[in-house]
Amino acid sequence: GSLQVRTIDYSDGDNAITIADGGGLTFAQDTHIANGKGLIVGNATALGGSHGYEIQALGTGGLDAGVTMGNWAAGTGGAEMSFIKSRNATIGSNTIVQDDDVLGSIYFIADDGTDFESRAAEIRASVDGSPSANDTPGRLTFYTAADGANTSTERMRIDSAGNVGIGTTSPVQKLDVRGVIASFASDNTDYISISHSGSVATIGATYSGGGAYAPIEFKTSDTVRMQIASAAGDTTFTTTQGSASGMALVNSHASTPRGM
Repeated sequence: GSLQVRTIDYSDGDNAITIADGGGLTFAQDTHIANGKGLIVGNATALGGSHGYEIQALGTGGLDAGVTMGNWAAGTGGAEMSFIKSRNATIGSNTIVQDDDVLGSIYFIADDGTDFESRAAEIRASVDGSPSANDTPGRLTFYTAADGANTSTERMRIDSAGNVGIGTTSPVQKLDVRGVIASFASDNTDYISISHSGSVATIGATYSGGGAYAPIEFKTSDTVRMQIASAAGDTTFTTTQGSASGMALVNSHASTPRGM
């Protein structure tokens, strides 16, 4: 085949090495970049500011502004990305982390027309308890920025006990929501809601059909076992069990149940 010629130019003035004619480099051993220096792919200079990290992939299209990691092996493992946090100031040495130390973060930054400092969303991993050797409790927190803000606010967390908190930083159950919960139909008009105000907890249902009421049904095996409905000031409780059924109709202005 033809001889492929590539040139490597070294410029002492700016301490740069240029690979001409679209050539590439193959290294037979590990390659080291000095601390404080960077690897920039797709641009001649590094992006600065608070997100001017030492490894950057910059581009003007989807494929030239991304990073791909792959694992080809006859096993169950896949590609990995690791975030390491130590309180030791010497690289490779060990000092145990402490409660609430941030282990790693993923930031989603938006250009606001002025700079690249607006954090629209964030995912953060932190220590969630008192760590020790082979005992490192952790949590994940999820953040979004509100309208009118350029920093993100915590919206949800998964703590070291596996509890999920929305609207709270101290969840006490597997799902702990502080605020109104609503489950909507596909048209976003019919829904059931759960809310709490003071000492009163409320479960409500809304139906958009003209003149119709919104019953709350309790089912087992896809069969209605109890229904709570309201019509003309009356509340109806209906229960069914096999072929037997019972109903109690209580008028809101009567003191004696009817229909027993």
